[in-house]
Amino acid sequence: MEKPKRVTKSKKALQDWTDIKDELNKLIITNAKPLVFSELKSRSIDEEIQSQELRERQIKNDALEQDVQLKKTTLDTLFRFLGAETTLIFCIVLIQGFGSLNFKIDEWSFRILLVGTILQITAMLTIAVRHLFPSK
Repeated sequence: MEKPKRVTKSKKALQDWTDIKDELNKLIITNAKPLVFSELKSRSIDEEIQSQELRERQIKNDALEQDVQLKKTTLDTLFRFLGAETTLIFCIVLIQGFGSLNFKIDEWSFRILLVGTILQITAMLTIAVRHLFPSK
């Protein structure tokens, strides 16, 4: 087996100087000023601060998006429930009004049912609007 050639210090130093020379030529061609370690450090800290601020804004955005989705789901569920309840009461009113299916409720019970349903729908919508869309 052949031993790998060792790079001598002089060859390594020559390579380092060649790399430095190439880097300087790039800087001269692009007319850029070389970076100092302190600038690199402060730039990385500034970039870190910006990335943290961006992350914080994204978290707030995600939270608002979830809040909007939750409000939408809650309102959809509430409207479906109120729609089903209103449809049921409407059917009871029709059956009571036409006297179909031998269905008869006393007049005072019928009025309490209608008034109670209207009050419940009004109260639920008022509460939903106040809690889902609070005034600032």
